[in-house]
Amino acid sequence: GDKNAASITDQELVASMTETQKKESFSTQPLLNKAFIVAAGPFANFLLAMVIFAGAYLAYGRLEIEPVVGSVMVSSPAEVAGIKEGDVIIKLGDAQIKAFTDLKKIVLSSPNQELALEIQRNGQIVLLKITPIFKDQLSFIGVSPDLNKARHINVGAIDSIAFALRDTYVTSVAILDSIYDMIVGSRSTEHIGGVVSVAKESGKALSQGSLLLFIAFISINIGLMNLLPIPMLDGGHLLFLLYEAVIGKKVTSKIESGAYLIGAMVIIFLVVISTLNDIKSLLF
Repeated sequence: GDKNAASITDQELVASMTETQKKESFSTQPLLNKAFIVAAGPFANFLLAMVIFAGAYLAYGRLEIEPVVGSVMVSSPAEVAGIKEGDVIIKLGDAQIKAFTDLKKIVLSSPNQELALEIQRNGQIVLLKITPIFKDQLSFIGVSPDLNKARHINVGAIDSIAFALRDTYVTSVAILDSIYDMIVGSRSTEHIGGVVSVAKESGKALSQGSLLLFIAFISINIGLMNLLPIPMLDGGHLLFLLYEAVIGKKVTSKIESGAYLIGAMVIIFLVVISTLNDIKSLLF
């Protein structure tokens, strides 16, 4: 029942269908069925990521590193803030830090934001301020963990699923935060990458033995991008279905066509930006 790849309904084609064909056509399905069909693609992306994460935890367990500073990069935000080797990070922003990964997640989602920092030094509590900055397209503060404070933990099947759900959620929130920052202008669009960027990062991940985890990250990206409320994407289709469910009638064909045109322009803009960034990364 589709007119084109954007899944605009072909009314003439639907009108000429037999009753059997209508039962098999997407355009004549109940709203709830349509919503499940549209959401199935992004759901598969998230499911793939969770399977990879859970499999990694089940096979290799979990390495938990205490939030103890092993080294501080020269001229980094950490050095400027006054962090020293051996400091135990207790709190960053409003979050309690129980492992070094907790610190990393907050830093990645808080570029150019001044954060309150609470550390323990020689048995004393010290309060500092720190502002993560961008380097190599990632937010960072310039500290490395003390790997002597790491311990390996075996993870069972149930816990591996729980950790996979948590990692998928945390990664999704970090990506959405990045998109929001780009929209409001607090993060440059230079961080939008295309095919070349994906190929380069895939090569890095392969050399570092983390290709599967990179695939999970890309899969979450694809799922989230498709759920954005942009016409032509799955999120746009879900938005139209929600409108139909609330208002009780479909969006007019004129509005639908106009919305798809705007959606196509947004997608073309993103493709152009990502391609220009890829070319820049190759040349410079």
